[in-house]
Amino acid sequence: MAIKRCLLSLVCTIGLAACAGTSGTGASGQQSTWPDPRVADAQEDGRDQFGTYDYVETFEVDGTTVHAYAYDRLVGPYGRIHAFWIMSPEGMGTSTISQGSYDFTTDVSRELGEIGQNQRLYHVDMYRVVGELNTHSTLGMTLGPISYDDMKRIVTEYLEKQGQ
Repeated sequence: MAIKRCLLSLVCTIGLAACAGTSGTGASGQQSTWPDPRVADAQEDGRDQFGTYDYVETFEVDGTTVHAYAYDRLVGPYGRIHAFWIMSPEGMGTSTISQGSYDFTTDVSRELGEIGQNQRLYHVDMYRVVGELNTHSTLGMTLGPISYDDMKRIVTEYLEKQGQ
């Protein structure tokens, strides 16, 4: 079982490197837009490589502004459901915490027998630009989507613990 988890972790890492950078070009070949430091007013609906999204709300956690978005549905092999855009004090995007589901992660988990053929694996990820590096951290995995309210709670608790 430990070998299976290591394999899944390796496959996820390789796949995420191919698709989930916060700047530059993702696996879809399109310019990534999260976070986009050029956007000062992010309170609008839109469309990006992950699909069509609706602006939900802006809230603050210990003085840090967060813009929240909900996607209509999973689109393509790297779908998103929710995205929380974390802003710097200057109003620039610094990182994103999102919930989504990748086809390859689900496929590998099915092949390893970790989930059933009718189940889908979802993740909560943090994407952040640190200097010249695009970074990724998986905060958790679930067998189903998480509600917006639960995602907001996860984002709030994460930021409170980080002391941002």
